[in-house]
Amino acid sequence: MEQVNTKLIERYFEGDLDEQELAIVAEKLKDDPAFAEAFQLEEDLLVGITVAGNEALRQRLNVIHNEFGNQKQAIERPIRSRRIWVWLAAAAFIGAVVLGKVLWDGKAKTPEQLYAEYAVHEFDFTEKGAGEGQLSQIEQLLDGKQYAKALPLLEAYSNANPSDTEVMLALGIVQVELGRSGEALGTFKIVEGPIH
Repeated sequence: MEQVNTKLIERYFEGDLDEQELAIVAEKLKDDPAFAEAFQLEEDLLVGITVAGNEALRQRLNVIHNEFGNQKQAIERPIRSRRIWVWLAAAAFIGAVVLGKVLWDGKAKTPEQLYAEYAVHEFDFTEKGAGEGQLSQIEQLLDGKQYAKALPLLEAYSNANPSDTEVMLALGIVQVELGRSGEALGTFKIVEGPIH
């Protein structure tokens, strides 16, 4: 599935979508089976993490409770009920901290983190004939990762040459790099063309 859709699904579950994006998600859930499947997988994953975390906390509390019960029998003296609640509260706090650490440390990298870590773009427009000077300038900016400067040049060139898919693809990548995922989605749909 497209990385943009994955990002949209993650942002949905983080509660980070505006009304327009929520409408896009609702439409995609109705019309795009692949998107609906990915959405369901993400939802199942989050539910599974919550259930696993709750189960781990219960098990830890049971272990602490059993250890505490064994100590109580060994000491053979009464413990006031207030102490039990203090121990249980402490155990719950420790369990929550441990669970939080496990979930936080074990969290997989987000698509954005993976993208930033592994994305390598090589653009070679110079072999094209028309507009070679402009394409050469765009290529130099992209090679220097000067995406903000390259964006207006790419937009102008792609508007004049809408059938140049390589330049349109570069425009979509620059939009992703600049955090304009909505615009990038539209650009990539243009590059993808009608599905037959």
